[in-house]
Amino acid sequence: MGNSDSYFGAFRTKPFPAYYDEVYPSPVTKDKIEIGLIVAFALLVFLLVLIAPASRGIQRVFFLLKSFGILYLGLSITICLYGFGWQKGELTTKMAYKAFTSEEIDATVGMHVGLAGVNITLKTDPVRHSFNDGRQYEYIDYNEHFSWGWQQFRIGFGIYSNQLNREFRAAQWRGMPYPILWIAEYLTLDGENIRWGRGFRQAGFYTNIMLWTAFALWFVDIVLFLFAPRAGSYILGLIGAFLLTGNIVYAGVVHKWPELIIPFNDHADLKLKYDWCFILTVINGIACILLAIFFLVLDLKWPTAFREFFDYSIDEELEVVYKDPDDDDDDDDDEEAEPQPDNLRRFHSAVKKLMALRPTRKPFPGGQEPACSVYENSDVDKSKDGIELADIATGTETHL
Repeated sequence: MGNSDSYFGAFRTKPFPAYYDEVYPSPVTKDKIEIGLIVAFALLVFLLVLIAPASRGIQRVFFLLKSFGILYLGLSITICLYGFGWQKGELTTKMAYKAFTSEEIDATVGMHVGLAGVNITLKTDPVRHSFNDGRQYEYIDYNEHFSWGWQQFRIGFGIYSNQLNREFRAAQWRGMPYPILWIAEYLTLDGENIRWGRGFRQAGFYTNIMLWTAFALWFVDIVLFLFAPRAGSYILGLIGAFLLTGNIVYAGVVHKWPELIIPFNDHADLKLKYDWCFILTVINGIACILLAIFFLVLDLKWPTAFREFFDYSIDEELEVVYKDPDDDDDDDDDEEAEPQPDNLRRFHSAVKKLMALRPTRKPFPGGQEPACSVYENSDVDKSKDGIELADIATGTETHL
């Protein structure tokens, strides 16, 4: 009993509850979803590095380049979907702190805009700040999140208002510092031409659609690059188009309203500028389109190198369907034949000639099978019309 009393009595002065000195609520400075996505893709990269030795020679390098590239694209799209780096504004100045405190603080206030909401930060340097001539200390390191919500609902702060307004009213009841409430209040305004919160909500909504479409196409592209690299190149260009469209939509909708400038005193105003998510999406969109064009040109000019890079055989892509000469089915004779490339047309011609050279077995005296076959078709001049199939892929003819 003595040990249990000492255990449960730790940090406690009877009859008061337990008190832990120097312990304060720490802010969430990193996004859990972003960290989870980075860890998940890092594990995939680690697994790919483990299986890379299964490839030999230059194919190992090609395998790693393709794997890292496709994983980077998927990670960057998801990070931009959930990240708070589309627009950013920071300001360091002297400002009022919060209610029931007349002292001002030298702090850095920041506004980090994402597609689904905004993070508002407030931090002093050092974090531990003293009040009342050192008799009171507080840790000033805030990171408050406010969600847009995808619907506008009613004006006001009641239960039928939008999510941002309700969260703002809840922050007021909790006694959040003035700088955080000052920024959030600008976003709750929705009248006349003062609709910054509505603008961010609409921009995030439409850009979110564009990026999720690009992410779905990313899954399709993984499969196509395995079985049809040329089609995968087209989809890669389409992904880049959706990413750039998302940037254009975001910039167009945000700038439809007047520029958001939040004054804190006579000499300091908080202004926003594009941040890393917006820039990364632009870079990825342009890179996807350029890579798609490069792969298509490589396939047209140097098809062997294209197939070697993707470890892809021409036999998997070119499937020749021919008609047996002995088949009397003429149902499709009236249909107009589609134009074919020269190499493919010559390939079909060679297959038909080989089918015409089929041997016919003659009976052997005594009922035994012949040791060799004799060609009965004397109408085919093999010295002039023979074509090696291996030369057709290179565009040359070899006469036998």
